[in-house]
Order: sequence, then structure tokens, then C-alpha cells
Amino acid sequence: MSHSPVLKPISSVLWVAQEGIEVLNPEYVTIERVGEKAFGLSALPAKWTLPFFVISDQLFDDYIEKNDIRGLTSKWDDLVNSAATHCGISPEDQIIVRSNARVEGLAERGKFISVEGTFREWPQLVKQCFDDSLEQEKPENIHMPVIVQKRVIALSCGHISNERRVAEEIRDWKGEIEAKIPRVFSVSLRTWRKKVNVDGYLNAPLMCPGDRVIKDVLSVPCTWATEQRIRAHFEWVYDGDYIYLVQADEETPTDGINPMKNACETLAADESIDSGFPYCVHMLKAEDAGRYGQYAKIHNPLLYHRIGQSTAPLYILDDEETLKALASGTITDLLEKDLRVLTSRSLIIRTDIATEKKEERQLLPRTDGIRDVDAAKKWLCESYAELLKEPDRKVIFIMHNYIPAFSSAFAYASPSEKLVRIEALWGLPEGLYYYSHDKHLVDTRHTDVGKLVQKEFIVHSVRNYKKYFVFPMEDEKWEVQSLASPYDWKAAIPDEDWIKEIAYVTRRVSEEEGNSVSVMWFVGVDKGIYGCNVFPWHHEFFEYNEEQTTPRNKLSFERTLAIHTLKDLEQLEKLISKSNAHIRNIQIQPTDAKILRDRSIIDRIGKIAKGLGANILLEGGILSHAYYQLVRTGAKVEVRYTFEKEQSLEFNKLVRDKIPEKIQRNGEKAVTAQLEKNILSRLLKRKLVEEALEVLDSEGDEDLVVELADILEVLDGILGQHQIDMETVLAQKQKKREKAGGFEKGVFLKTTTSRATSSKGKIVVDNNPVDTKQKISKSTDLRKYSTANESLTRIKVPLTLDKWEIRPSVKADNIDIVLKGERKSGIWQIEISVFEEAKQMSFFDK
Repeated sequence: MSHSPVLKPISSVLWVAQEGIEVLNPEYVTIERVGEKAFGLSALPAKWTLPFFVISDQLFDDYIEKNDIRGLTSKWDDLVNSAATHCGISPEDQIIVRSNARVEGLAERGKFISVEGTFREWPQLVKQCFDDSLEQEKPENIHMPVIVQKRVIALSCGHISNERRVAEEIRDWKGEIEAKIPRVFSVSLRTWRKKVNVDGYLNAPLMCPGDRVIKDVLSVPCTWATEQRIRAHFEWVYDGDYIYLVQADEETPTDGINPMKNACETLAADESIDSGFPYCVHMLKAEDAGRYGQYAKIHNPLLYHRIGQSTAPLYILDDEETLKALASGTITDLLEKDLRVLTSRSLIIRTDIATEKKEERQLLPRTDGIRDVDAAKKWLCESYAELLKEPDRKVIFIMHNYIPAFSSAFAYASPSEKLVRIEALWGLPEGLYYYSHDKHLVDTRHTDVGKLVQKEFIVHSVRNYKKYFVFPMEDEKWEVQSLASPYDWKAAIPDEDWIKEIAYVTRRVSEEEGNSVSVMWFVGVDKGIYGCNVFPWHHEFFEYNEEQTTPRNKLSFERTLAIHTLKDLEQLEKLISKSNAHIRNIQIQPTDAKILRDRSIIDRIGKIAKGLGANILLEGGILSHAYYQLVRTGAKVEVRYTFEKEQSLEFNKLVRDKIPEKIQRNGEKAVTAQLEKNILSRLLKRKLVEEALEVLDSEGDEDLVVELADILEVLDGILGQHQIDMETVLAQKQKKREKAGGFEKGVFLKTTTSRATSSKGKIVVDNNPVDTKQKISKSTDLRKYSTANESLTRIKVPLTLDKWEIRPSVKADNIDIVLKGERKSGIWQIEISVFEEAKQMSFFDK
């Protein structure tokens, strides 16, 4: 936040130093002086937070020097007590002592602790903060003023943020109310909605009459920050009367890479290449199908050729004499000639082994881009020697030049299944193993692949925030980089037609294999070179786990640790023997490229997680190699961004006989039950009432005909169940018609009057307007008991009334009760509002 151009102090800070107490006006408040958290609090309207003061980092320096908080208390006690009195904090008041380093912004959230207690205990609380800080960092790296802030008893607390990682647009906020199962909510500020007048709130506390309006009250600071174009994270507490912001961290822009810049640049072929190339490597052709049956990575491109898909040229090193020389550490002259040609452009070398075991094929050795012949020779010799340590291994090397593509994807399909799942991320496929990415669920509309029409596909896309990706740098090394805005939120597959093409071809590959497959794709390749925008590169059999869940909520004392480097992994391994480690989650976010494809490191992480009983939080795809390898260790792997889980909708209603078949044809599962006769009869009568209400709600003749047809169908069902024929009903209808008539004349009965003086009746036609409004009746009984009173209100509402509102009688001036009802088809939605004015005995406590 020290580089923030937006968040500025607007409130003074009470500063406690050895020289005395000073009120720092906003223009003198800096992060370097008061610490980052105190700077954030001073940037808020003063009434929006709780009273606080800041103790200078001189106290921290003295503690490091003398390591005796008691000895320092006498030196600082009078100053701290005076500051507390100035803030209205008494000795028995609850306080929180907050860490407040000069560098403690969003990136450092949770690094240091804050502790709670009474103000009388302030020396011990400060000591706890200092000791924890010294465990995290060396003393020379810490500058630690501390915040002493009044604390309220919180009924609710939580966070709200519009950080880039949670909101693409600055006006969209995500909130969370802390609980065992956190409650999440959103605040979306739109000009066409009710606009918050922030100026009216700047000089007053954020009053909150109930937890049901927490979201509405928080829209005030959200609007305040949004209007200043601030991305921020607010921490808040609610005491039953007011919401207080107790921490404000601004997000500062970060540098990143445009993944499309230079990603698709291609190098012209070297025209001086000897026409004799290739010399000893074999260029893969469609007719090589019988030659490489044992090698999965060769089988795949051959299948793509067979179904008419483009791919990049592949060169296979499988010559027995050349490999024999390579086993002894020798590069033949012919192989060196081939390597010189191939390294004229960035060369990638992959390995494959003859095996049926998928786990042995995954994450085999491979290179980054190589432009140096000697480097290629060295890698081949060393890798082959390592691979031959496993006896009887048949190894081949697959070579190809770097494929310029700005994104990559994994796609999953099964034979005769309509849905195709696609995961996509900018850069190279290795990024999908670990990092947040986009999801696409494609409904191909038919189970028969021969009937597929791409333009009819339905695509449901979920774009996620994407911070990291793997990108080839100028030195040919693949590195983990951060994405620049707007690509962190922008779809990694920018054209929906490309998504449909990926889904179509993945379905075809699945049908050809007769098995579920995960297919790796290059996205955004040069169409002028490859003849397409996307092409498949590799696939393997894969069983998608539909039950995969997102991370569980952790308890307050449980921790999540992130693995970025090998050093992080080594430190985590040391925790296995500690009984109080309390590691609930391990998050894999490598910034060290060595971790990306090293199977031994993945095994280590999995074993550590299993030993600690921790979950592995994987932001990467569940269709990727790393997911499979981690699951194989026996660790619990939880995916941060899953495909939408199978939606189970509960109906529990009587439906027409052919509805389950229709659901089945749509590729869904329908669970049904066969009803007994008496239950079916009762449900048919209920259905008749529901359909009658549909007639009531119908608009227009066409809609009316549809609803009346439904009533006739239900009537047929009822008659069939009771073995009554329609002629019997029609006969009864005619009998009643002859006796009482029909409804052709539109007779509306207003009133009736009994005439005691005459036995002769009379019909009077009243030509005044007809009142068809339905009435609600209300009656109230007041009952008195020896120790209490009861107010009983009876309300009668016509069944066919669409909406109504009524106030029951309550003998209390400070309480207002409103009942509202709205009928939606056959369902009544009832809303009860109890509003109680403050400063009197609570209705809710009686």
C-alpha cells in the first residue's frame, strides 16, 4: 500500500512516543511513521471505526534490546494510560492489540497476529504481538508500531472486498459473515439501482438496526470506496447497533504479462536446411499406425491424423543404433545433424515409454525450449541414463519445435455422453496443473456423435480470476508469471466457436477410443501455418470425478500453508513430527518452475498432506496430470474451481406419465415412485386445485385453452381412479344446470335480504358499478391472564387473492407487525415483518 495513489488519510491519529502524546493531523500520517494498518484506519471517516491509538515502534525496539516487557511498562505506562483516557478506554474495557508493521498490507494479511483482552493487560498483549512477529521475521526486518483499539462484543463480523481477485469490476463487492459455515453475499453498485448518498453518512457511525440489513449498511463504505476508484478489503464487526470497520487495506496494481503479446510470433524456417533432413529421427506419418502401438504419446497424433485433425510435425528418436550409442553417452553424427536443424528454432524434447500404466507415463522428463545443440545433446544423454535405471524400459524421444499458442486447454468427454468439460488457461498446459483457470461446460445436444452440429452446441462458461500462468521467456525457459489486467479475468479461449470445436473433436476422440478421455489442446495457434486455430496435442483415458468438492471451511486454529518453492516444501516436511501443527490445508502455487513437472516433488507433497491429515487445495484442473498424481498418494485433494456439480432438483409432485421419459431423453436422471391408489386419488384432487389456479392466472385465450386442457386431463385421471365414466358426470352437470342454470348470463349476486312481511321474493338489478375486490376479514381477541396478556388475531384470506397485506392489532406503541402474502400459482409466500423502536423493552426478549 506504500505505493498507493488513491487511499489517503482523512482522520487524525493519536501517536504515543517516548517524547509524549501527539495528535497527528492527516497530512502528517504516513505508512513509514504510523504503520500500514494505522494508515488504513486513518483513511476512513473517524466515526466508521472504533477509537484507537498507536504506540511508536520505539517500544518494539526497546523490547528487542532488553527483552523485558515488565521493565518497559513503568517507562511507557503513563503515556499509554493517558492515550487510552483520551480515546475513552477504561482499564476494564475490552481492547484488541493489532500488529501494525510498515509493510503489512493485503499480501501480508494473517502473517502477524492480533490479540484481545482488557486494557489493564495491555503490556502482556503487546508482548504476545512482539514475540509472534519475531518468530516470523528477523528483528532487523521489522518496524512494528502497534495499534491499541477499543473492542466491542461482536454479534457478527466478517470481510467485504472488491479486490481484483474477487471482482472483475471495481463496483462489485464480495462479502462474508464469519461463522462455522460462512455466509457470503454480494454488493453490486449500479447507477440504475438506488444510489447511496455517501455524504450523509461521513460524519456519523454506520447504524445497523439488525443483522438482516448488514449488507445494506456495508453498501455505504463500498460506495465510498468505489466512487474514489479504490480497490480495498474491509474487515468489520457488528455489535447489534453499529457496524465498525476495523481494518482497511487497499489493493495496489501489480505488474503482469500480456499473454498474447509475442505468444503467436513464429520464426521463419531456415532456408539453408539440408534437404537430407531428417537423418536418423523419423518424421511421424499417418501410415505409422502399426509402428508405435505401445507408445501412448505416438498413438494420439496418429489418431488425430486419422480423424482429419491438424497437428505440429513430430520427429521420433527410436533408432536402435542411435539409442545404443546414447546409452553410452555418445551422440552419433547423424543425430547431431538432426539436432542442429531442429535447434535452429526452439526445440522441445519429450519422452515416452512402452507401458500400459498411466501413472508411469505422466510427467516423464521433458525440456523447456532449447536453442543450443550442446544443451540438447547433454539433456538427451543425462535423461536417457536416468530413464534406463528402471530395467527393461523401452524409451523413445519425441521432438518438435515450439508451438506458438497463447492458451491451452484440457477437455473431457465420454462415449455417448452429451456433456464436454473444458478447462482453459493462458500460456502453456503446465499452468493448468496448479493455477486458477476458466471452466466451460458444453452441451453437444446428442448422444450420437454422428448427429453433432457444432453451431447447435450450448456453452456454459465460468470465467475465474487467473493470477498465474506458465510462459516461455526470451531465454527459452518456462517460468511462472503473473497475468496483466485485463487478461486475469478475460476468457483464455476468446472465441465460443473454438470452444465448440474443442468439444466436437474431443467427443470424436472419445468415440474413437471407446473410453472416457482427457485431451490436451493448444489454443490460438497460427492458422496460416497449422490450418486451424486450435488443435489437440495429447490425450489419455481419464475418469472424471463428479463428486469432487471445494475446500472445507477451517476452524479458527487451523492453518493453510502455501507451497511456492522447494524451501517451502522442506519447511512443511519438518512439521510432520509436531503434534500442534494444525495444518488443515496445503495450497500448491509454484513460483519455482522446477516444481511444475517433477513427479517426485508431487509425491512428497502428497505424502506430507497424508501424514498431516491435511487437504491439498488445487487451483489447477482436475483433468490434469498433477491431480491424478496427487490422488495416487492417498492424499485428500480438493479442487478450488470445479465444474458445476450435478444439479439435483427436488420436485415431489404428481406429473404426467411421459415426463420421466422426456427427462431421460435430455440426458438427465429421473427418480420416480409408483403411487398407491388412495394416494394417487388424493394427489389428483390436489392437482385439480393447482390447475384451477393456473386458469385463474392465465392471460389471453391461447394460454386459457392450454390450462383448461390440463384441467380436463386431471379430470380424466380422477374419473379413471374412481371408475366413473364421463357420461355420469355430464348427466349430473345437466341436472344441476336445469335446476340452477349455467353461467352464460353473467349474473353477479351482490346481497340478499330476508322479508318478514311478505313471502314473495324479488329480483332487483342494480346498475351501479360492481366491486369484485376480494375482502380480508380480521378479528382480534384480547385475553388477560394472571401473569400475562395474549392478543389473538384471526385473519381470513380468500384462496384466490393474489396479494394482500394486513396489520394485526398489537397493544404496544413501539411495535408494528405487518403480514404480507403473495400467491405464486399454488404456493403462498408469507412474509412477517416485526419492527420495534429502540430504547424500550425488547419485544423479542419477552
